[in-house]
Amino acid sequence: MRPMRSPARTAKPARRPAQFAGVLLAALLFAGCGEDGQIRPGATAEVAAAEIRQPEATTTQQGTDDKTTENAAGDKATEAKKGTTEESAAKRVADFRAMAGRRGQQERPPVPVAVTTVAVGAVEDFYRGATNLTAAEEAVVVARTRGVVQALFAEEGDVVQAGQRLAQLETERLELEVARSRTQLANLGAAFERAQRLHESRMISPTEYDNARFAFHTERTNLQLREYELREAAIRATIDGVITRRLVKVGFSLNESEPAFEMKRLDTIEAELNVPERETGRIHAGQLAQVAVDALPDAEFDGKVLRVAPEVDPTSGTFRVTVSLDNADGRLRPGMFGRVAIRVDRHENVLLTPLDAVVVFRDQSSLFVVREGLAERREVTTGYVSEGNIEILEGANAGELVVMSGQEGLRDGARVRIVEG
Repeated sequence: MRPMRSPARTAKPARRPAQFAGVLLAALLFAGCGEDGQIRPGATAEVAAAEIRQPEATTTQQGTDDKTTENAAGDKATEAKKGTTEESAAKRVADFRAMAGRRGQQERPPVPVAVTTVAVGAVEDFYRGATNLTAAEEAVVVARTRGVVQALFAEEGDVVQAGQRLAQLETERLELEVARSRTQLANLGAAFERAQRLHESRMISPTEYDNARFAFHTERTNLQLREYELREAAIRATIDGVITRRLVKVGFSLNESEPAFEMKRLDTIEAELNVPERETGRIHAGQLAQVAVDALPDAEFDGKVLRVAPEVDPTSGTFRVTVSLDNADGRLRPGMFGRVAIRVDRHENVLLTPLDAVVVFRDQSSLFVVREGLAERREVTTGYVSEGNIEILEGANAGELVVMSGQEGLRDGARVRIVEG
């Protein structure tokens, strides 16, 4: 009796490479991708291949006894074919995953975005700093003669002109002294004329003539002094400006050179600020400036750099810059707090986009350019920022559409739908 053949001879033949790859792709579809075509997290070619090789391993186990009789050369050939098959399958898995990713991307709804056009224009660079406004000119009005304040004609806050009377000192004593001096001068004048005639006739000595002449000139000087004091009994403004402080009242006794009023000129206001020494080369007299004050939030005032201090303060490391402002309407007042912007540079014919269009991630600026309904992320190099716009030095072209709102969650290659901003 012949011995029975081993059951392993009836086992199914091993899968060919083409069959293996097809089954592997099918396994990837179910093991690594969802119904929407997206790759499931963690799904890899090795996972899919393991799922296919598992049933094959069972079949192989069933014919283990017979396969031990195969020669070593056949085993090596099988292993070589298997390696080639797995490499081909891995490539197909990668291609399939890319195709599935594109399919999922296309199936996502387009992202609504607002866009704008890359424009060509000018951009300016400013140095900005804080300041306290000061008057361009200040004055202390003093009494030019002694006397008692008889009347006041100006109060704090009054706008006055140079030469306008602000107060009046009592003049009764001065008027009497002037009248007496005029009478005395008339008498001495007559005596001097008589002495002059006698001196020409040699009827008096030269000494008598000199005494008469000296007395006349002395009294004339005294009269001029008293007339001056009478005029200066009226205290007058020395500059055009506003009365910022009144230091006297009616009845006050003033001595010569004692302060009576403080004034400031307000038609021109100055803004002083301390600028770091590193800005020395960028700021100079004549540059345009803009000033905004907290007290007038909706207003902006134009000015110019009036002067730049020639030296740096060694203690603070700053130098003083003075900006002059026209204040003909009188809205600015000394002491107001404000912010100064000095224009230090200007670039013409440059690319500009709204500042909101630029996305910064890890110190790298980028734009989303819209082309054929898709968002293309581009890294850009930026320059000056001015009035809500930013200069684009590299990475964009004039006329291109860029996303200015709706970038949240937007990815390179995503479909977009343009909406009104």
